[in-house]
Amino acid sequence: MEEESGELVDYGFWVGLPRDVDVLLNLEELNLSWHNCIEIPEQIRHLTKLKKLKFIKSPCGLMPTFYDNSEGPNKITQIPDWLAELVNLEVLDLSGNAIEVVPKSIAQLQNLRRLFLHDNEIFFVDGALGQLNNLEVLWIQGNRLYGYWLTQLDELDVLWMQDNILNILRDSIMQLKSLTELYLDGQLSEPLKASPGDWRKFFSEITTQIPLKDDELWMQDIWDWSNDNKIGFFQIPGTPESLLHLSEMNLNRKNLRSLPDSFSKLNNIKKLSISQDQFDTIPNQIRELGKLTSLFLNECQLTCLPEWIGELIKIEELSLYSNQLTSIPDDLNKLKNLISLNLDDNEINRLPASIKYLAKLDSLFLGSNKLTSVPDAIGEFKKLTYLDLSHNNISSLPNTIKGLTNLEYLSLGYNNLTILPRESGNLEKLKILNLGNNQINFLPDSLKNLSNLSSLQLQNNRLVSLPEWLGELKELTYLNVTENQITRLPDSIKGLPKLMNLSLGGYNLPILLDQLCELDDLDSLALNINDRYELICLLDKCTNLHRLTVKHLTLRLPPIGYVMPWSDDHKRLIKELLPSSIICFSYNVL
Repeated sequence: MEEESGELVDYGFWVGLPRDVDVLLNLEELNLSWHNCIEIPEQIRHLTKLKKLKFIKSPCGLMPTFYDNSEGPNKITQIPDWLAELVNLEVLDLSGNAIEVVPKSIAQLQNLRRLFLHDNEIFFVDGALGQLNNLEVLWIQGNRLYGYWLTQLDELDVLWMQDNILNILRDSIMQLKSLTELYLDGQLSEPLKASPGDWRKFFSEITTQIPLKDDELWMQDIWDWSNDNKIGFFQIPGTPESLLHLSEMNLNRKNLRSLPDSFSKLNNIKKLSISQDQFDTIPNQIRELGKLTSLFLNECQLTCLPEWIGELIKIEELSLYSNQLTSIPDDLNKLKNLISLNLDDNEINRLPASIKYLAKLDSLFLGSNKLTSVPDAIGEFKKLTYLDLSHNNISSLPNTIKGLTNLEYLSLGYNNLTILPRESGNLEKLKILNLGNNQINFLPDSLKNLSNLSSLQLQNNRLVSLPEWLGELKELTYLNVTENQITRLPDSIKGLPKLMNLSLGGYNLPILLDQLCELDDLDSLALNINDRYELICLLDKCTNLHRLTVKHLTLRLPPIGYVMPWSDDHKRLIKELLPSSIICFSYNVL
């Protein structure tokens, strides 16, 4: 963690704030996301010039994809009163934590313009938010929040909230003087827009009761069902015309166990998502939705697919990840228009040969299942560009893999592979190849034909060396070979003009470090360190003409508990020896 141009640089690893906060007193922006914390460090109260503070659950782009280790999500449970001392704050993001109460003290942040509190457990704000007179953007969806305080936010321009509590806060929203955009959690379309002062008219028009015709009486059944399940009227429109022409519907996280029979009459729906609900099979009503092109039933409790699944002939996107499916029925091959199939995180142990008839398939997700083999039919997917087979028990690949001539992304990490077939070198359009966490001890020469490869992950295998032909992969930008027994890099690595990100183990550090000093264009280097004293001695011996030059350097010790933590003296010495590098001191995780 370093200070650079007034901004704290932190690449997703918890290394702690410096004890000497004086060096940070001019800091204006601080991002401490993804640190597995349950409270906001009190040292931050001294950073009174802060204008932007993020302490969110997930990295949201902060952590580069080439880093594999992180501490995990934050879980902040309360907003400390001393936060009110940061009077210059303009942006505060505490989303995705476990906060229950917004304290009165937050009202002192009168410069706050953007506040993100979504996806917490907030049920009480004590009127504090209503006193933030300059607030322009407020995200509060995903909470248990109710109240009158909205009417006091005269400058609020953008509001994001849950659709299913809109009827409770509607009167308050109609009194907002500056509101122009209203986002509703669960909507699939654009935000609702109205001129300030026109929201009363807007709500009046969309909620006016219109008498139903005889052939529209089925709609009342749907409205009654939506009321019983606390589904908002923007997810199930309250007018006959809007309901009849509904094309997209999001019913995620409604704890649904069934759909009403009349649901089958919504035959203009093209995109339907009912994820994170309680279905153990796909509801029969969906069978009648003849125009359906996208169907999402993720994180439900599905154990099998119905025989009629093949009747949804217009389906282009089918996502069923995180269920309990054990097999793929042959009827699935009737979905001739299917482009994307996501079956990640199920219990599937075999792929049927009939899957080859999904000729238009572009993306296939089968990670985190129980597959032990890949059928020869896999080579029939001539249009496939994305294939994820990671986190299975696959021990070998068929030679027919050479047929995937359009494949750009292939993930085979966390399997039992020991070798790759020579035919894998035919995948000449491949850009990303993940072979990490296998038992590979040899790379076939044919892989040198992967001329478009930009990312190669080989971490945690049984490699003792890297081939010289590696230097022929001229598009390679990222290479990860940590947790192998590699003691030196091939000389040809100096011929990789685009290599920017490199992750290495610390075996034979003197030779590796000597080679790394010759790589002038590295942007990011992650290095596993077994002996920090050896590292310091080697860096100290480097001359100005032969010095490690890398912009972002991550130094990882073995997991905490196995070694002593990084000491302040060690950090200071390494920073002095590498003054031009931004250094992150970290630990491997178990």
